[in-house]
Amino acid sequence: MKSSFTCGILALVLLAVLSCSVKQKPVPNRNYTVILHEADSLLRIMPDSAFARYSALTRDSVQAGESLFTQALIGISTYYKGKAKYDTAMHLAARALQLSVKQGDTLLILHSLLLNGNLSTDCLRSKEALQFYKDGLSMAKASKIALEENGFLVGIGNIQLDQADYPAAFRSFTEAARMAGLAGATDKESTAFNNLSLILKFQGDFKEAIRYGRISLELDKKSGKKLDYANHLMNMGVFYENMKRNDSALWYYNKAGEICTKSGDSMIMIKVRFNRSNVFILQNRYQAAINDLKNVQRYCVRHAIAEGQVYALSSLAEVYSKTGNAASALEKADSAIALAKQHGIVNTLANLYETRYQVLDALGRQKEALSTALLAQHISDSINSAKKQSEISKLNMQFNTERKDNEIVTLSDRLQAEAGTRRMQSLIIVLLVLLLTGTAGVSVYIFNLLRARTDAYKALQAIYAGRQLALEHTEPAAITDKALNTAVETAEKPGAVPAADPLPLIPDIAFNKLKQLFDEDKIFLDAQLSLEKLALATGIGKKELTLLIKIRFETGFYPLLNMYRVEHAMKLLDDRANDKLKVEYIGLKSGFNSRPTFYSTFTQYTGLPPAVYRQAMIEKDLPPHPGLPGEEG
Repeated sequence: MKSSFTCGILALVLLAVLSCSVKQKPVPNRNYTVILHEADSLLRIMPDSAFARYSALTRDSVQAGESLFTQALIGISTYYKGKAKYDTAMHLAARALQLSVKQGDTLLILHSLLLNGNLSTDCLRSKEALQFYKDGLSMAKASKIALEENGFLVGIGNIQLDQADYPAAFRSFTEAARMAGLAGATDKESTAFNNLSLILKFQGDFKEAIRYGRISLELDKKSGKKLDYANHLMNMGVFYENMKRNDSALWYYNKAGEICTKSGDSMIMIKVRFNRSNVFILQNRYQAAINDLKNVQRYCVRHAIAEGQVYALSSLAEVYSKTGNAASALEKADSAIALAKQHGIVNTLANLYETRYQVLDALGRQKEALSTALLAQHISDSINSAKKQSEISKLNMQFNTERKDNEIVTLSDRLQAEAGTRRMQSLIIVLLVLLLTGTAGVSVYIFNLLRARTDAYKALQAIYAGRQLALEHTEPAAITDKALNTAVETAEKPGAVPAADPLPLIPDIAFNKLKQLFDEDKIFLDAQLSLEKLALATGIGKKELTLLIKIRFETGFYPLLNMYRVEHAMKLLDDRANDKLKVEYIGLKSGFNSRPTFYSTFTQYTGLPPAVYRQAMIEKDLPPHPGLPGEEG
């Protein structure tokens, strides 16, 4: 009895252990291809669910296989791209490209190249993105994969569109449409035609834009993609709105809104209602505009789109101001400003403060209005300064890269020329050395020759390494929210003035500024003008300014200053209305701070003292100063 009871207990324990071990085993025979397909389908509408599936594939990488693992990496990178986590996305995309090249899978390589190009475009690295697109396009053409050609052509066209190279962008999108048509991808073809219509819109040809837009809509009907259809309907509304045909614009906006309501898509609905509110404002239908803007605000709150909330509140403030509801207008403007500061949306702050100024002015609160107007101007100046410095840094990097490339080419040419000369010299010297010193002398000479050649090529490599280092450390970042926030915080301090950040290399923009200061502002008339003052006025450093003057004017700072001052004095002396003015006074009006300096400098440049020059002009013994309007030669 006791032994049977013991056996029963042991059997139960063994069964429990076996059941636990069974529970801990992974689910066998998982279909990883199906999981990848599910993740790809969910990526746009439910990105977090897609991310979970991609992550499962990467965790089970051994069972899933290299190809599916690489595709999962591409999916995760795309997920982070949608979340604007570009550093992580670019790291994963680069890894996916390495793996796909290692596997030799053409389609995976193409997908990786396209993703890397799109990420580089998002990070404003246009040159890098263009290289990815061109490499991908060449491979797609070689592989005769028309659909993949379409993706790279669209990427190239978007870069050309950003650079306002409309003819090139038009050609790229036209070819993209043709490739999509060959591949039977109606949705891609529709997107290409929509892009063509946007180019025509930018060029102001709205009739042609509408014609291409209608082709895009017909293709959307064939593809059956409702959201693309709604988006393209909204674009048609924008075209008609630009043509002042508000009724037609409203029809397209309403049609797009119906599709969004049925599909439950809020993103396009936000744009539709915002655009429609603009038409209502133009038609003085303020209550309808307010209803649309409140809906936009509600959608943006639901989906945590802070920028959309700011724009909606700003527009509501303007509408309330138009209707005479100043209290509500001020409340909305203040809410928009607070939200913009909270989320770092600084690009809109200047306009928001301008709206607040108008409302305060309407309320008769002049002191607050003036303070707000000054703050708006300071913020605007700060943002413009940040943008200008970003543009200058991009031009700097390009200039620096080209300079390093030229140095490499020059040194390479010199090395090749020296190599030819050395070969001839070597042949002669070897023969002589063989005759005179024997084998030992030859060995020493060859050793020295090889060492010299090695040193020369080390110099070439050093320059190339310097170029690479320059590219790594001078890559211009986009104007980040952090940088603009700093500019805004600086501007909001009492008495703050945006400061320019001096840069080591000066492109054409600095030269144009310098020319404006001399030719239009006549900064040389300041007798106390120094290199430091001029550097501050141009926003660049003294060394860079000196180099710029030397390169562009082929002279130094003080000779340039004297040249402008002497030319100005000559014009004043040529003018008979100034005959009663003393010569010394003419010198002071031209920027010279003393009579001796004026006389010696003027004589040095013209060959005549100023008094003699004036008398010669009076007596017509010398021709008048060339280039002055209204004088006879």
